[in-house]
Amino acid sequence: FLSSAAIMSKVMTITPSRSTTANQETPTLMPSRIVDKKARQEFQVGALLGTGGFAKVFLVTNSSTGEACADKVIDKKVFKEKRSAKSKVEKEILIHRQLEHKHVVKFLWHFEDRTFVHIFLELCPSKTLLHVCRYQVAEVESSDPQIFKSDQAF
Repeated sequence: FLSSAAIMSKVMTITPSRSTTANQETPTLMPSRIVDKKARQEFQVGALLGTGGFAKVFLVTNSSTGEACADKVIDKKVFKEKRSAKSKVEKEILIHRQLEHKHVVKFLWHFEDRTFVHIFLELCPSKTLLHVCRYQVAEVESSDPQIFKSDQAF
């Protein structure tokens, strides 16, 4: 692992959205394509894969290579609405980029544009952890229904 100082020097400082008249009633729409100007890569935005506290995850495909990944998108408006959001996102990037384990979604890279912070992650074919857990519980229940009987004493 890298030292804290080395890691902090590699973490991007997120700048607030430049929009000064952000309508908080209307959510910002995702464009059909996004461009990481620094990496000189363009991505086609696909289906919405999921939503979270202040992020949405989209399927994106690299226009040049055809490689697909997940783009966790955070609208910069949230930094004005929730004071702690910016530091939480920066901390998430800091921690996630250090993790490398077969059971942890792989962090690929991140960048920001005028409106969003984009965190690119490996695409997980098994959907969410909740989906996987539900599937495994259903599998166990069908193979041995006695495991989940509530009238059993432990």
